[in-house]
Amino acid sequence: MKSNALELKNDIKDFIQFSKANTKSIILIVIFTIMTYGIKIFNYSISIDTEKLINEYNWQLDTWASFGRFGLVFTKKLFGLNPFNAYISCFLMVIAMIIFGITWSYVISYFSFEKNKKSIITAVFPIIFITAPLFTEQFNFILQSFEVAFAIILCSIAVFFISKWTINSKNPIYLIISLISMIWGFGTYQAIVFLYISGVLGCYILIYIANKKGNIKLEKNYFLISVFKYLGTFILGYVGYVIVDKVVRSFYGASAYVDGMIKWGTEPAIESIKNILRYIRYGLFGDGLFYSKVFLVCIVFLAIYAIANMFTKNKDKFLFLAAVGVFIASPFLLAVYIGNGLIPRMQFNYQFVIAFILYILVWIFKDKRVKSIIIVIILCIAMNQSYTVVKLFTSEQLKYEDDVKLANQISDRIESLGLGEYPEYPVVLVGSHTSNIPNKVVGEFIGRSWFEFGGNSLRAIGFMNTLGYNYIEPNQEQTSEGYELAKDMDSWPSTNSVQFKNGLIIVKFN
Repeated sequence: MKSNALELKNDIKDFIQFSKANTKSIILIVIFTIMTYGIKIFNYSISIDTEKLINEYNWQLDTWASFGRFGLVFTKKLFGLNPFNAYISCFLMVIAMIIFGITWSYVISYFSFEKNKKSIITAVFPIIFITAPLFTEQFNFILQSFEVAFAIILCSIAVFFISKWTINSKNPIYLIISLISMIWGFGTYQAIVFLYISGVLGCYILIYIANKKGNIKLEKNYFLISVFKYLGTFILGYVGYVIVDKVVRSFYGASAYVDGMIKWGTEPAIESIKNILRYIRYGLFGDGLFYSKVFLVCIVFLAIYAIANMFTKNKDKFLFLAAVGVFIASPFLLAVYIGNGLIPRMQFNYQFVIAFILYILVWIFKDKRVKSIIIVIILCIAMNQSYTVVKLFTSEQLKYEDDVKLANQISDRIESLGLGEYPEYPVVLVGSHTSNIPNKVVGEFIGRSWFEFGGNSLRAIGFMNTLGYNYIEPNQEQTSEGYELAKDMDSWPSTNSVQFKNGLIIVKFN
């Protein structure tokens, strides 16, 4: 047992030494992270859904616990993040992103088994991964942004220790740490499951190439045996997550929120297939803001490398080809599982695959000039991605400021009704109002106003409550009545677009 603990202690020392040896890479990670996400620290704003956490903190935590995100709740309580503070959340998010950039960089460098771990190429993976536009929607949800970033750290820990365990199964501490990290990460955000899958496949590929290059000597049949080890431990970790989830739900109740995302059986199968194929097309050809045209180039390169390996005398080449095939397909596994094209905030492993393959591309070339050219191209890709992310966050910031302005105007109108500073009547918002921002870039939720969700007064009123306007939210019956009463009213910003009728304060947009 002492030898196992000593081995773990040596791993920690090795990580510290790696960090000290690669200060230039870490500085580059910090620069790209601050450049990409600094706007979230240096400007105050909150995102859609955050109003629920601010106004009803305990209710939101109970809701998360009811649909499998007990890890998210545990992380919030562990770090004492009550009450919610937007600045602290965004600051911790950026710190956690820098850390997961370093930890994933270490994992990938470690399983390359190069003697010289001091190299600028250790920054390749993290700067591409961190700046990916697909992360924008996820980390715009600041009510959970730090916790999800922390879960990505946990995922890197799980992948590292389980991969070490496949090589040295004599150390049970590796297995225990990995399983705990898996359960905690899966229980924070379910998409971490698929990031883990991509992570272990990536390590398998790295270990194979490292063995091929002569960087490490492995036991006979390692690559076959390790497949069963990876599968068995993943099943064990996932079953552990399910068991903990069921126990937690027995206390907090069960919600069908996550289960409701699965479209198989709830809509025609042909529609699910069309949605999956549409998402695959987006991913392959880099359609839209969130996807990259680099993806297709990357997977073609890795596929050619794996196919070329089939004509060599290397052992276990069929297993390597299979691992590469599943790895390339891994960004689409979640879409197949739920029977639907994915929403951007759920897609973690798409950018993982791109960043990982770009690292391999630099790693396998021996010519320094070729390496330098590829690194320059990678820096340009990271800069371009960062610029896209900043454009999205800028639109979100301007939208927030526009919504604050509109909320103030609505409050002034309501106050003019003479019902007191805190009216004792429900406020019904009829229709929707879109923020008018020049050159606005809109994502799934980024850039969309709280007042844009027609027929849903609760979002907008919850947002106004975070500004100190303590208005009463209407129930469904009151909302329906408000819509009827608003038929003879003019639309905002007309003078009579805000009226008091039948015990309801009605604000008509359109």
